[in-house]
Amino acid sequence: MAYQPGDTGTVKEAFTEKTISQELKTDVDRFVDANRLHKFATYNYVLTLSGLSRTQLDNPKSILKDPAHDIIARTGGIGDAEEFANSNIQFGTGYGKKFEAEGSDDFARTLKIKREVGATAEQYNKTLKKNRDIYFERVEIDSYPRPNADRKLMNYTKIEMTMSEPNGITFWEKIRAAAFNGGYLDHTDAPFLLTIEFKGYDSKGDPVLDAVQKRFLPIRLTQSSLQMNAGGTTYTLTAQPWTEFAMVNTFLYTRGQGKMSGRGNDLRSYLNDFQNTLNTIMKSEVKRGVREYEDVYKITADPDIGDTGSTSIQAGTGDYSNKFKSTGFFGNKDLHSMTFRKGTSIAKILEDFVKQFPQYSEIDKICDIYWNQVQASTAYDEADGSAPTPWVPWFKIITTVKVEKEFDRTLKSHKRTIHYHVQPYKIHVGNFARAGMGGYDTWNQYVKKKYNYIYTGENLDILDLNVEYNASYYQSKLIDGGSAQGNNDLSPSLFKKVIQYFGKRTYPEPGLPLKQNVTTSKGEDPEQVGLEVGLQAQQFYDYLTNPKGDMVNVDMKIMGDPAFLGQDFALPMTDPGFGGSYDKKIQVGGVKGFEFDTEKGCFNFDNAEPVVSLDFKFPTDFDEGTGLYEFTKGDTPQFTGIYRVNRVVSVMETGQFTQNLEMTRFNNQKGSSKAVKQELKELKTASQLPPPIEDNVA
Repeated sequence: MAYQPGDTGTVKEAFTEKTISQELKTDVDRFVDANRLHKFATYNYVLTLSGLSRTQLDNPKSILKDPAHDIIARTGGIGDAEEFANSNIQFGTGYGKKFEAEGSDDFARTLKIKREVGATAEQYNKTLKKNRDIYFERVEIDSYPRPNADRKLMNYTKIEMTMSEPNGITFWEKIRAAAFNGGYLDHTDAPFLLTIEFKGYDSKGDPVLDAVQKRFLPIRLTQSSLQMNAGGTTYTLTAQPWTEFAMVNTFLYTRGQGKMSGRGNDLRSYLNDFQNTLNTIMKSEVKRGVREYEDVYKITADPDIGDTGSTSIQAGTGDYSNKFKSTGFFGNKDLHSMTFRKGTSIAKILEDFVKQFPQYSEIDKICDIYWNQVQASTAYDEADGSAPTPWVPWFKIITTVKVEKEFDRTLKSHKRTIHYHVQPYKIHVGNFARAGMGGYDTWNQYVKKKYNYIYTGENLDILDLNVEYNASYYQSKLIDGGSAQGNNDLSPSLFKKVIQYFGKRTYPEPGLPLKQNVTTSKGEDPEQVGLEVGLQAQQFYDYLTNPKGDMVNVDMKIMGDPAFLGQDFALPMTDPGFGGSYDKKIQVGGVKGFEFDTEKGCFNFDNAEPVVSLDFKFPTDFDEGTGLYEFTKGDTPQFTGIYRVNRVVSVMETGQFTQNLEMTRFNNQKGSSKAVKQELKELKTASQLPPPIEDNVA
């Protein structure tokens, strides 16, 4: 009987240690998603830069289906493309239709500048319709698909492109035409579409159709430089995903002070109040004559965020397979109003406010729940499949900007709607491991990418690998050192109960010993001190957003895998409407609550942090008689294990597609089952086990 992740039944068949190991390995291999480009004997990527219409941005699902239009550049040349959008008609019915400068734009007609805008657009469109070839030379996508030091709980992605145009300098003319055709006067704030498609043949010379990989990345161009010579022009461009437009300083920082208030623990009431305050500040700028139209802020949150109104440990997480629930477990708690000053990051305000919910701040209780279940499942039947999944419900902030039709004649730019949304996000429970607390063998069951390195005979992807081992690494335990009187240890119970049961092993992984030191450091946020819960939360958030400071870091170069290009993070959000609620699963079609999209074959960066496994194998010696290496069974290097992917650098150049993965190894992955068995012997009686977790807790 195979081990089934999430199976809560009891297995009555007798299992030997060898049988269990074989069954686990079979399941691990079954759930692993191999690089889909391996189906190609030979392949190439096709890059296309094209326009995006207003209709497409209002209906993001159409971006995945509509053919490219207003093509600006393409690998191998543009050809005789005839698809050009007309912003005055529904997209999908105007392919090949002659561009009509007069009255083609609703907002141009409103501004009564049809003649001026129309003549300019017609000139640029004549250039665009000539389909003059511009070629991609190189594309680099640098992304941080999990919490990071640059933007904390938000995405950070940078796209750099190098293009060449023989005997011409028409790139920006084509950009202006594509922007105007899509419904935008200001081409510098207009969206464009970068499409990445992989095509190729199998070993028989037949086209591979079932593994065709395509990614659609709406982008905004931010910087450019041109180098001209007798042979043509080379363009170096920098872009960002359209979904990160709201993260620029113009929108991200408050331009006034205010207070976020609401009712009890009703998160939506607080966000509505915050939204109204930001919009009031915008209206004041109109009254002062510094702008003609006010930008509109929308602040929303998924209904599962901070769902403390439910008393069921199973409720409100949006995670359909996880038996480990933290949301709704700690009962009701009124939220505290929050004041903010001018020049404060909106994302920082939202992060600090949402962190008030116990499921994101009481870190010791999160650990208590998980390791309690690990102990209970291991105590009674190690092979019954009852070990909890390693995903912990968390949150992240995603954004998008909608460029409205109204054109501000004072600022010479369009009115905008800036949308910030707090949505569920899953992080691996390995992030919570403390000194003396070991992991669980079934963590490997939930890995979608498995890499085998040197001497395994199974390496198909890894080109190069570097390991950085910080041998002096330790975890800090924060205390308040600001007072010389009384007991200034504000976190005496931090993990006390957890360590009492689960931290008896000195080092769950003797080869990578994890220890703790007491420190008075208050972390990155000096204001969040004075309470045990605040210290716990600050300590953990500093750790979560600074992965490079961990014990074992790996820089691994692999053959390119479309799984790490992602798709969900690039699709813009739609307008939440008058109700103010928003669900990305319904509006955009993303897979909510799952870390991997099996249909598209990619990680859902907006749903969960990507996790992979890395296995090494080294010979102990070589046989002098045969000249062959000798391998000792079970002898694997200490760095083998589960890693979280912190950064992905994808490079497409001269027909080659490679990626660099910066990864961090989870601490204390091994030894949990052995440790529990040892503890059981020491405890002797089942009555001394920790109390079981109840489904309903007051």
